[in-house]
Amino acid sequence: MRDMADLSGELLSWYDQNAREMPWRTAPSMRKNGVTPDPYHIWMSEIMLQQTTVAAVKEYFLKFTTRWPSVMILQMPLTKTLWPLGPGLDIMRAPETC
Repeated sequence: MRDMADLSGELLSWYDQNAREMPWRTAPSMRKNGVTPDPYHIWMSEIMLQQTTVAAVKEYFLKFTTRWPSVMILQMPLTKTLWPLGPGLDIMRAPETC
């Protein structure tokens, strides 16, 4: 039986050679050069991909992250639109303290 480390290495090698390019991913060649994935991009893609196809999400993801390139910029309009809806809910106070 193969060792799990060997199997993991083979799988990662296969991925490096066959990975599909996605706007939210960091390409294997970039990762080897020290570029790390953007957690915000991964988070947004996970949310968008829950009930939508990859093909449909790609274009929308690029538009969305161009308009709101970081979680700090995203929280600004959310604070303005959500805060009036939930005064008194402790969770709604979080954007005020950021």
